[in-house]
Amino acid sequence: MKLHDAYKLTESDGTTHGRTQWGPGVRHEATGQGDKPCTDGAIHSYESPEMAALMNPIHAKFKKPILWHFAEEDEFKTDGLKRWGKAGTTTKRAQLPHFSPTQRAIWAILVTKEVYTEPAWNKWADGYLDGSNRSEAATEAAGAAAATWAARAAIRAAAAATRAATWAAEAATWAAEAAGAAEAAGAAGAADRSSIDLTAIARRVKKEYP
Repeated sequence: MKLHDAYKLTESDGTTHGRTQWGPGVRHEATGQGDKPCTDGAIHSYESPEMAALMNPIHAKFKKPILWHFAEEDEFKTDGLKRWGKAGTTTKRAQLPHFSPTQRAIWAILVTKEVYTEPAWNKWADGYLDGSNRSEAATEAAGAAAATWAARAAIRAAAAATRAATWAAEAATWAAEAAGAAEAAGAAGAADRSSIDLTAIARRVKKEYP
């Protein structure tokens, strides 16, 4: 049996949706037909702690999430954001990173910059990243110049980050949309999303934009 080290999110009591109980050394196998994600035929996990933290607000939406080391069994599929397969075991607790709304916005911007080269938008994005231009007015002005859905997603995430912390979930939603930029920005010469190392970008955010 082939195993792959991954990570799994649960609520603070160790449960997932449907009240499936996880914990140290707990194994489950999906009982549903097929292996389509977000059904009873699949068990979900993440490639890294960073992706688990960034995706929780739009995937599991756990209110008080905790993270586990997770041993995936055999083949797991991925869309670049989450992973899914038929069986696995939570082995022990892992540390779940925290990303502020601003960091989520920065992650979205950096992901979008991987595929979107429009000069006006990138000038605005660079100003946001270096902290010289994070005003809401500048964000809205940049929005008028944006030509693709992916860029608009990052701009909206950045706008959210200038407001209250209650926008964290919305920022994460737009960040995830930006992560799909490779699929949405074909006219801009985007590569396949799987070619973008989203975890590496998240770790860069933690290192360069604390």
